This record gives sequence, C-alpha cells and structure tokens, in this order.
Amino acid sequence: MKRTFLAAAMLLASVCGFALELEYLNPRIGVILINNVITGGVGAPNALVNTLGASFSFQFRRNPRFSFDPGLDFYFTRYEWGADLRAHPTELETADAAFVLGAILDAPVLWRVNLSDRFDLLVGGGGALVLRAAFGSSGDVPSIGTWFYRGLRWFYPDAQVRLAYRLQEKFTFEFIVRGFLPLFNALDPDAPSFFDHAMLNAGMGMRIKLR
Repeated sequence: MKRTFLAAAMLLASVCGFALELEYLNPRIGVILINNVITGGVGAPNALVNTLGASFSFQFRRNPRFSFDPGLDFYFTRYEWGADLRAHPTELETADAAFVLGAILDAPVLWRVNLSDRFDLLVGGGGALVLRAAFGSSGDVPSIGTWFYRGLRWFYPDAQVRLAYRLQEKFTFEFIVRGFLPLFNALDPDAPSFFDHAMLNAGMGMRIKLR
C-alpha cells in the first residue's frame, strides 16, 4: 500500500512539474514547397502552395524557456497518378488532376533563446500528421487518396526555427521556417528518393499574448 501511494505521489509530482500554461495564440500564413521526384511521367518538379493556420503556445511552468506549440495548417493543391503507381503534385491548372485538401497537424516542443530586449530565437521539433483528402471526377482519385495513407506517408518528423520580434507587450511578430522529413521513404524500397515528398514551409505570424 505504501509503495502504491509513493508511486502515485511521484507520478502526480511529475505531472505537476511539467504542467503547461496557455500563453499565446499564433495565427500564421506561409508557403510550403513539396519536393516531387518525377518518375511516372506526370507532375511538376516541385509544388509551391499557400498555407493558412494557427497554433497555441503552452509554456512549461517549471521552465518557461520551453513550450509546447501544437498547430494546424491547411493547404490545397492538385495531384496526378503516375505510371509508377505513385501520386505526384502537379500544377493547379491541370484540369483532370485530383483536387487535394491537406491539413498539417504538428506538435513541436520549442526552446526559446533571448537574443535581445525584443528578439527571441525559438528552435525545436516534433512530429506532424499530414492528412490529405482527394476530390474529383478522375478515375485515379481513389488511388491517390489511398496512396496518401499507405506506409506511414501521413507521418513526418519535423524541425523548425522561429525568429520573434516583440512589437509590444501583447503582440510579437514571428518568421517561421519548418522542415518535414519523409521518413516513410526509408521503409519503401520503391521510393525514387529519400527526399521525395519532403516539405519546406516558410511563413510569418503574430504571437498574441493571452494572459
């Protein structure tokens, strides 16, 4: 009984020590570059699309230099089905391609470094879920939609850097660079390149202090 109580107390202390406090709301816009290795005779070399999203910043009570910043970003583009039985991003003008709506749900832990009175550098990383849905009248739409969820193609480890400039107490401007690594290609012997479907996102946002 004493051991059970001690274990419960230690667990409670651990949870309290890493308790999070909501600090910021971070709306943001940007562009994302999707690397495409053309092997099936279709697609564009690289797809550049707009993103729109937001994140919340939860500070660790024990060490406020660390924060947990879950976020959600939306984008859309078009995809074609190649002769290599893979989906490839293509130009938005491609009429018979599938329309793809994407959502990036990432959950990084960031470490903040104070550079000056107004500038902060935030670095960190985590994992991201890339959820995509394909629409259209083409007969390839079901194949494209299924391909996105085979072989862990929906999971990307990510790393990011943010440069923040405090405009005033409640508002901080941010420049954001994020990289998403297609680790699933390491599990696919038919992948044309390890970096096929790697994604690089650059954006800007505003950190709005909530308390």
